[in-house]
Amino acid sequence: MNTELEVAYDGEFIGHLVEGATADWAFVYAPEFVSRAPKGKLLSLNFPAREAVYRGGDLAAVFHNLLPDGAIRRQLAVKLGISEGNDFALLGAIAGDCPGALTLAPPGQRCFVDHEIRCLTEHDLRNVFAALPLQPLLSEVEGARFTLPGTHHKIAVRVVSEQIALALGNALSSHIAKPAKNGLRESVMNEGYCLELARNMGLPSVEAIVRHGAVTVLLVARVDREWRDGRWRAIHMEDLGQLCGALPGRIFEREGGLGAVDCLNAIKRYSVVPAADMQAYLRWLMFCYLIGNGGGHARQLAIQHLPAGPRLAPFYGLMSTHVYPALNQQMAMAIGGEDRPDWITPTRWREFAAQAGINGAYTLLLLSDLAERIPQTSALVADRFQRQHGSAAVIRDIQRLIKQRARQVLVSLQAEKSQAH
Repeated sequence: MNTELEVAYDGEFIGHLVEGATADWAFVYAPEFVSRAPKGKLLSLNFPAREAVYRGGDLAAVFHNLLPDGAIRRQLAVKLGISEGNDFALLGAIAGDCPGALTLAPPGQRCFVDHEIRCLTEHDLRNVFAALPLQPLLSEVEGARFTLPGTHHKIAVRVVSEQIALALGNALSSHIAKPAKNGLRESVMNEGYCLELARNMGLPSVEAIVRHGAVTVLLVARVDREWRDGRWRAIHMEDLGQLCGALPGRIFEREGGLGAVDCLNAIKRYSVVPAADMQAYLRWLMFCYLIGNGGGHARQLAIQHLPAGPRLAPFYGLMSTHVYPALNQQMAMAIGGEDRPDWITPTRWREFAAQAGINGAYTLLLLSDLAERIPQTSALVADRFQRQHGSAAVIRDIQRLIKQRARQVLVSLQAEKSQAH
């Protein structure tokens, strides 16, 4: 059994991850990597490139959070013949194309994996997505070594001349292909619309395309990939769970996950442009409230390692979950101690601002601006989006929810002004 994995950064060997006798993990940078002191190339912002043995919960969070969550993680272990909970072995088996720029492999295997791009026909695509519930992350496809966080089935792909292809071996993917989520009506249209709406509201968000064919999928451009110098390259990033040492299994604040203030403090600590990124985060938090995104947790936020310094990554994974009555109707992170949307009043936003050490009036000004603009913008985007991709009842449901939440905000703020006078 392997107790050591080689770790690479965008294909360059940087060090070893070692599993101890008591299942604790340690990471050591390679001496030759440290001696060159490459600018900006780090395992994590928390672990600078130096001669040291890193271990502990913060280190474990960097690696554990590369893997999928919940049932997919358990099913993947069963399919690969790995004991449930043996994340070290899982990483050795599948961590070839990871979120960010890291690659993990058993010693001696990192440089000997072929690169292959296998284009898929419409028939292939239908079969691939039909197989996902039984083969999470295409675990039985030879050469498929990629991992994606989350609790819903999806795959990493390369888009070649508008055709979807599997990136096998050490080949990097360029997009994430998301089929319909089980039990969530028109989820592809839901997420595609919400991402389009976010961009039109001025939030930095990923590009996504609804692709109709033998199966309808959402093709989401990866924020951790870029085309440069004639090939795809990885942009390293860490989600806030990784940066803040949060282990998998508790992603919502109500069960011990990171809260809104924790996220704001992390952005303030790590971003090279904290004021701009904190404002973007506040607008994201308010947007999630207005569209009813109960899945807006800390692991949906990431810090990119960029040449100019760490910055908040464009937003991804935006969809309205509160339009589905069967799903939990709370927010992932509380606002001023309250996660029930109907109870999140201007007073709660002020309390949140006070907890975070930011100006309450400024916070409400941002909220008012979004609430005033989003009903009309959502209608314009819905009309254009459905003319391009077809009609969807879920989009009308999202619009109704947006109008309700926006009106609730504006009426509450106006009532406060009237009382003040």
